[in-house]
Amino acid sequence: VVEVVEVVVHLLRQKGAQGNDKDKAGT
Repeated sequence: VVEVVEVVVHLLRQKGAQGNDKDKAGT
């Protein structure tokens, strides 16, 4: 279970990073 949580958190971090990049590019 812990492993699954780590994977989900990792994916969320990737999405968050991509979103931040888009915001920076848009600005």
